[in-house]
Amino acid sequence: MLAQLLPGFRDFRTPLVTGYLWLVVLWMSVDRPLPDKNAKDGLMGAINALGEFFTPTVYVAILSFLAYVIGMLVMVDIKPGSTVRLWPKLKLPYVSKSDRSIIETHVESAFHRARIRQASGYKIQQEFKLDELLPSEEHYNEFRMDHDYDERAMNHAYREYSLNELKDRMVEEVIASVPSLAIKLQDKNALLFGSYDRDKSESEFRLSIAPPLAVLSLQFVTLGMDKPLLLWPWAGYLGLVAVVALVVKGFQKRFSSVNVVVTALEIGTIESQMISRLDAIPGDNYEEEPTAKAT
Repeated sequence: MLAQLLPGFRDFRTPLVTGYLWLVVLWMSVDRPLPDKNAKDGLMGAINALGEFFTPTVYVAILSFLAYVIGMLVMVDIKPGSTVRLWPKLKLPYVSKSDRSIIETHVESAFHRARIRQASGYKIQQEFKLDELLPSEEHYNEFRMDHDYDERAMNHAYREYSLNELKDRMVEEVIASVPSLAIKLQDKNALLFGSYDRDKSESEFRLSIAPPLAVLSLQFVTLGMDKPLLLWPWAGYLGLVAVVALVVKGFQKRFSSVNVVVTALEIGTIESQMISRLDAIPGDNYEEEPTAKAT
């Protein structure tokens, strides 16, 4: 509720809670007992001795700062449309299949507009630095002969070649540009951006707290095996179920945040730079032909 009332709190909440959870994991991993304010020896004794010099508020502030720093280092950073890494070698999916399909349709619409205005295939190839269809004078002459020296047919063939070469690359680059498109959305439509930002933050929160909760749950299960405390293993099993639910919900929120940006792209609220570059290429006036490299 507080995160809804104070949007900035979402950015602070995730690393703070994540850091606290990892501190609990660390505490249990070194097999430390529960904090005892009466302890005089050992680690707790040292902590209690330091506590005599600080008020409880300062003590909590120091602990919270430590947790926040740890959380900033280990939290999952979601950038919709880009690779998400839980750990250095573990990559999470990009966008949902439905959003990819929307982007592919959006790109195909841009290609259709290029065909309607008979955009120069050669200029498309030059603009996007595609592999050359006619790398030599010999290839160029054969190309002219194959199309009976018809400039319109030549441009059509060159355009289809360029668009086919560009299609997969443009889809991937539009997907990769989703984070920058979200920034554009902030300027164009604050309401949609707020929805995107909420879903993104909720996704980060769920995916960030899932790993330490999973470790804690396993620790509870292990603790229940060593000691005749029946509640510990059940708490661990319930924790693992909660972790699975958090991960599923985290991915759902991640895909939901991407969907907000993709929908804004689909309805024309924002535009991809790649598609704008293609739309800016004029139709061929047939006064110049695609040049070829001299051998």
